[in-house]
Amino acid sequence: MFKKMIALMLCLCVCAVPAFAAMGVVYCDIIPSTGSNAAGRYDYAQTKTTARENSLTNKSKVMNIFAKAYFLDRNTGVTYGEKSTTSHYVLSTSATSGQVTNSWSNDAKVYTGMGVARTRYTDNSVDEHSRTGHQYTLGGRTRAASVEASGLVSTGSAGGFGSDKREAVVTLIREAYGYDLSSYNYVPVCELDTDKVTGDALTAISDIYIDIAVELKDGDHAPFGFLYQGNTAYAVVEQVDGSLNLTRYQLNPSAEAKMNSAETLMGEADIPHYCVVEVENAVVARNVLDALYE
Repeated sequence: MFKKMIALMLCLCVCAVPAFAAMGVVYCDIIPSTGSNAAGRYDYAQTKTTARENSLTNKSKVMNIFAKAYFLDRNTGVTYGEKSTTSHYVLSTSATSGQVTNSWSNDAKVYTGMGVARTRYTDNSVDEHSRTGHQYTLGGRTRAASVEASGLVSTGSAGGFGSDKREAVVTLIREAYGYDLSSYNYVPVCELDTDKVTGDALTAISDIYIDIAVELKDGDHAPFGFLYQGNTAYAVVEQVDGSLNLTRYQLNPSAEAKMNSAETLMGEADIPHYCVVEVENAVVARNVLDALYE
């Protein structure tokens, strides 16, 4: 049983935040931390995101700069410890996530630290950056907390968030919506770091994920990755009520996207890298949905 919510935004793409900067380049650094408490016998982890301007030196050109730090449960994609900061007329700001904890008496849980940064300039243009941080393993009777780099892995590696979910995502979409997307390319979230993506499709999909990441709250599910072909991309995400949303996006080639002029600083409206075309909501059996998290 499906409920279709047609976004009808092929021509009206104004709701997507543009990803262009007229004056500076914002960058996002992930600073990890982990520890253990012998008395309480639990492990904990936090992650910190620092958003900074790499090339701009005049802070009066910055309207605001935003940093967000959060965790994603590697198995379920659930958001934890989400914290964000917005500062005005400065060249850097930072946010430190809340703690994620796990008792040593429990099975180990694996989290991935994530960060996103966004600057809006006084000419109303925007620049943004996302980064996959470190993988944290917490709890478990035989090991203390550990942290390892996880963002610079190739698709298919067990270390990267979403890298092992392609077949599960394809199967879920086929069973819940009847669409066979097995011929589509798949890109996991761990491959969408802004300084790693190349090409029109992945640039646009990275922009999609940044917009999703900015809005994530504790308890929300993030997509594990995106299926894409030509100028179309899909993402499927569990909602807070246990239903599914399948979102179809139109990807706009960079040749069509229009960025503000670095010389004139006119602040004209940008044409974003993507548009939401359609959102389909479906209710599926719990065992069908849980197969995505195995």
